[in-house]
Amino acid sequence: MKLTALFFLTALFFAGCNKSEEPQKPEATKSLQFDTTDLKTEPLSADEFRDVSLTYNLTKGMKFSYRLTSISEDLQSIIADTTLSQKISQTITYIIDADVKEVDPSKVFELEFKFTSIGLSADMNGQKFSYRSGVKLDSVERLKYTEYEAMINNPFSARVDQTGEIIEILRADRIANKVLSLRGLTDSLSSMEKKTFQQDVSEGALKPLVNQIFRKMTEKKVAKDSGWTVLQPPVTLPVFSLNNSHFYKVTGFEKFNDDKLAIIDVNLISKIVISPEAKKGGVTVSNPSYSGQGKFYFNLNKNLFQKISTKTIMVLNMEMMAPTPSGMKKLKRQQRTVTKNILELL
Repeated sequence: MKLTALFFLTALFFAGCNKSEEPQKPEATKSLQFDTTDLKTEPLSADEFRDVSLTYNLTKGMKFSYRLTSISEDLQSIIADTTLSQKISQTITYIIDADVKEVDPSKVFELEFKFTSIGLSADMNGQKFSYRSGVKLDSVERLKYTEYEAMINNPFSARVDQTGEIIEILRADRIANKVLSLRGLTDSLSSMEKKTFQQDVSEGALKPLVNQIFRKMTEKKVAKDSGWTVLQPPVTLPVFSLNNSHFYKVTGFEKFNDDKLAIIDVNLISKIVISPEAKKGGVTVSNPSYSGQGKFYFNLNKNLFQKISTKTIMVLNMEMMAPTPSGMKKLKRQQRTVTKNILELL
């Protein structure tokens, strides 16, 4: 049986809506209410900031929490004999607690992460559904939201260096094994299948979430107008692959409460490459695009991000031959996906 961990990031695998029930007990967690607005800051003179470090400088025992929210809207149309349209919107918010457990001499940090609260709301063609951790679920709903139930208060760890490079994800087996247990698959999968699933959870789900907190930053000292580029790992999909890079530019420095922030604008530069297999299969893709922008607030006092907001847009128009009730016909598929991510230090 093939399992995938992509549900953590793009969880639209539900049908129907869950009933609203009273929590078994009140959640002593931070609010899931996110804020899409810019921080209220005061400008500072850029002349005061030269040779500024944007590396992470954490200490053992340091604890902090983030609220991570992903808001997406996906519009798709399939045109053949008739036109089928689908609109999916989703908002998912995580509260993530972090605890610095170890700091080695080379400034590699080992942190323990724990999801203390998760909220999800979605609308699929007018059909609404939602999830909130801590709310009592019946057996059908528990199976429907297995992945989130497995994540709550089930810690894992990560090793990260000063620049934000994620070296490895540790103890992801805890979450993976809980998923399998809730699904009743613990005894029906081979050890190899379990290992593959654990790796999928680690690399396909948890690592991208940690990467929202620890962005790869430059080792060089910066000032206003400093810029640098960070190449991203290629993303390979069935029809095409994405070769992405992020261009960072320091636009200034501002004061937030008693802390000083570096303000960084980020632009996504992407190249879409259509796979040879898709071309051989008669799939044509016209004018594909993937673009994005972001605004980062790096807290120079805490050596962590105070807030990050990003927005990406993907547009795809594909044509292919496909069977229909009246025989083989040319099928057109149009897709536009907009995703906004908001990270907030609590």
